[in-house]
Amino acid sequence: MKRDIKVCKFGGTSVASSQQFKQIQHIVSLDNTRKIIVVSAPGKIADSQAKVTDLLYLLYEHIKYDTDYRHLLHQITDRFIEIKNNLGLSFDVKQYMSDLSKNLSKTVHRDWLVSRGEYLTAKLMSEFLGYTFLDSYQHIFVNYDKQIDYDKTESTMAKINVDHGIVMPGFYATTPNKDVTLLSRGGSDTTASIIAYALNVKAYENFTDVNGVYVTDPTIVKDAKIIPALNYSEIKELSYRGAKLFHQEAITPVAKRDIPIIIKNTNQPEEAGTIISSNASPKEHIVTAISGKKEFTIFNITKTGDEAKTKILQSIITIFMRHNIEIEHIPSGIDSFSVIVSHDQVDTSKFMIMSQLSELDGIERIDIEESLALIAVVGKNMAKTPGVAGKLFSALGNAKINIKVIAQSSTELSVIVGVDEPDYSDAITTIYHTFFE
Repeated sequence: MKRDIKVCKFGGTSVASSQQFKQIQHIVSLDNTRKIIVVSAPGKIADSQAKVTDLLYLLYEHIKYDTDYRHLLHQITDRFIEIKNNLGLSFDVKQYMSDLSKNLSKTVHRDWLVSRGEYLTAKLMSEFLGYTFLDSYQHIFVNYDKQIDYDKTESTMAKINVDHGIVMPGFYATTPNKDVTLLSRGGSDTTASIIAYALNVKAYENFTDVNGVYVTDPTIVKDAKIIPALNYSEIKELSYRGAKLFHQEAITPVAKRDIPIIIKNTNQPEEAGTIISSNASPKEHIVTAISGKKEFTIFNITKTGDEAKTKILQSIITIFMRHNIEIEHIPSGIDSFSVIVSHDQVDTSKFMIMSQLSELDGIERIDIEESLALIAVVGKNMAKTPGVAGKLFSALGNAKINIKVIAQSSTELSVIVGVDEPDYSDAITTIYHTFFE
């Protein structure tokens, strides 16, 4: 049975200043079921100002390479002092940072140091809201492979009294050997999701700086609509394909218990936002959303006609695995394969890979194409509607956009098209106007 409480996560822009702290206090006061607050480290207030997490990573690098880091320490301290002083809080930021500075040597643990951004934010937020501070170090656990230890985390969280409200830092957890470990970037989403799972809450509200999940990138399509509802598989596909609003790894814990995720705007909390759940999906549109990423590389491989296709394909995959490269797609013809990978994974090894591929028996030709963009057209309703792919390809053809890659799953949750990077924005705009106007 679900508990009648909510987990609320506030990202970096939502905790960037004392004014944003006041906005969070207002949001919490509007709903007495908002009992668990998870916070990131302060983000940018202005474009010229760095995120606290970035400053902490930079601080670690300065320490590691024996470079003067005092200016970074001052910048980090000043961000928290601004919040503390403007809100009249008692937590002694100066003393904490002074004590921290005494431990800054080349042996300092990187993950512990970087996690101090979330830690300090949570300490200040808990005092400001009058909630209890709980350190994620003592309540969120991972195994040696950095996978969440759900049993231990759930057992520990079950002992917590949340009636009067708690605040927890996001982004880090504890390893079996008692070290602090960072979750992947954007990990505060995951922290909140794990807590929601462990306490089996009624909802997980993720507060950010936009009104919800857009149909596509609003910097490309200025009038892009907000999606009112998505299911877990759709948001997971969108996140994997390039949408940056919600961390992909944060979906699994809440999906296990069908806890809805609600994406809302910290500065416009009255807006409905986007609801993500097991069966939510807008019915008025065939396509739910459009997402994409640039900077992919294609290895085009041609085999001889008398060589077994399966055997060569197995050998090709083995070479990429040897280099720890994740393959995105392998479109194939009768005597050809195109292996698509992220450019940054092969930037330093592509010529070595080409050399190793050329040594395989039965390989006739290899060439590389770079500057490919992959666009995913995602929607649960596509599987029930014939002709979606045809409509998509026709629209791109009429816009004179050359499709270099086509990939489609049997469930038709998504259709992937590859285009040259210069055509990326035009392709997304064309697809949007084809299915949403």
